[in-house]
Amino acid sequence: MKSKGIRQALGALAQRHNESLDIQEIPVQVPGLTKSLVGTRICLVADLHMPQLLPYHYHIYNAIRDARPDAIFIAGDTVDENTRSIPALAPFFLHLSRIAPSIAILGNNDCSPEYTHQLRAMYLETGVTLLENETRMLILRGGTTRVTGLTDPFAFTLGVHRDPVVENPERVSMQEALQPGCDDHAAHIPTLLLMHQPQMAQRYAELRPSVIFAGHAHGGQIRLPLVGGLFAPGQGIFPRYTSGLYATDGSQMVVSRGLGNHHFPLRLWNRPHIPIAILS
Repeated sequence: MKSKGIRQALGALAQRHNESLDIQEIPVQVPGLTKSLVGTRICLVADLHMPQLLPYHYHIYNAIRDARPDAIFIAGDTVDENTRSIPALAPFFLHLSRIAPSIAILGNNDCSPEYTHQLRAMYLETGVTLLENETRMLILRGGTTRVTGLTDPFAFTLGVHRDPVVENPERVSMQEALQPGCDDHAAHIPTLLLMHQPQMAQRYAELRPSVIFAGHAHGGQIRLPLVGGLFAPGQGIFPRYTSGLYATDGSQMVVSRGLGNHHFPLRLWNRPHIPIAILS
């Protein structure tokens, strides 16, 4: 009986650390922000790693709906090699796109010659705008923003990038993506940059996006008081960018700890994370 009680207690602890959502409102100062955009709420969804559609995902949907976002940014790794059926995920994203304009990018785990085309089709079907090294204008609360979405550079090694092929696509595509509208008038329009891996933000610093949104780090997987995350892919041990708001050479960056797990199946002191960036 005692061992059963211990197992139940550990199960409850694991469920809290892996399914109890942390909804974090984060004020983000954007110099020169037009009055109509002040108070804009942008919900960051990252690293769902959806094996299939589960009751947990409707819990996520309800939390996002209750947060009343003006836009939803999906920062990649929606699926991975464990996803059973990408078309079966469509109801979740259809519900999201009905809450607010929803914009997605491809993370490294979304990029596969076997299933990336299915993910593109699913986003198109559900009204989610997929940006692949592209910039679009987005009207929020009556104000104009410029949203650039970058495909994770890992995609280029898998042959799933868009034509035309360019040399050094990781760099050139970023330059091209941020160039549209960069005249004197558009210079006053805030640029919101959606990318997957936060440690790559500094290489784009000279392009001065107003706010960067990223995921990928999974919060460092295990978080300790006064220490933070212990390990993140692409950053190694004691990663720098894992959760919340960071200043990055003239820009602000919001990083989500993510909502799902991948190779490491368990989070500890690292609840699934939905940041709500509030522009001011």
